[in-house]
Amino acid sequence: MVKDVKISQFINFFNNSNRITKSDIWEYFRKTEKDITENTLKWRIHNLKKENVIKSVGRGIYAITDKTAYKPEPDNLLKKVSKIFLSRYDEINYCVWNSSWLYDFMIHQPFTSFYVFEVEKEVCKETFNLFKDESLNAFYQPNEDLIDNYVSGSKNAIIIKPLISRSPINKKGRVNIASVEKILVDIYCDQDIYPVFNLSEQVNIFENMTDSYIVNFSKLISYAKRRNREEVLKAFINNNFDNLLNDVLQ
Repeated sequence: MVKDVKISQFINFFNNSNRITKSDIWEYFRKTEKDITENTLKWRIHNLKKENVIKSVGRGIYAITDKTAYKPEPDNLLKKVSKIFLSRYDEINYCVWNSSWLYDFMIHQPFTSFYVFEVEKEVCKETFNLFKDESLNAFYQPNEDLIDNYVSGSKNAIIIKPLISRSPINKKGRVNIASVEKILVDIYCDQDIYPVFNLSEQVNIFENMTDSYIVNFSKLISYAKRRNREEVLKAFINNNFDNLLNDVLQ
């Protein structure tokens, strides 16, 4: 029980709301506490999130849901490449992910998976050389032909590419994992690099992922904006998923 909050009443009040804004929560508490301060409101929201009563689905936007954030566990190879990289560049930002994480959300299951290792542009080529020295199956910024002829079907292939600044990343121990918001944007923006995630499968992935897990659309759209693809990604989502953005964003 959150201190001074009757959780059951809060849930009952907002249970039919697809989105709950900070202003909505402010007005809820003002009904019984006319003089509630901004700091008190922030603390209430913090506690409600901590108790899993509400979950963030956007900047200042919340929902009452049983869904959890999608945070897959890194496998042994991801741990290995991260350890190798950090042994040389422990202060350089990077992130990794595995294509197989998305396969459960697709209709057609690919036969092989690959890894993506993104790192600051200044050490991208050096990282490729480091991995090759360690006998890893690394590919440096492969084009579409290289993907088709060598990466696809290759065991434990690692695609190395530059990391866009302020990419949304989650930490799992010492491993920097690309967030689901970043992955969803990247497979849409880089279809030449990720042909396995064609347009129809992207629709399946977006739909099944958002049905099963919390996706922070403010974070997703903000990252798409950094990639100069905000409007086309919004159009893709609006064309394929009625009111999905309207439910969580103004």
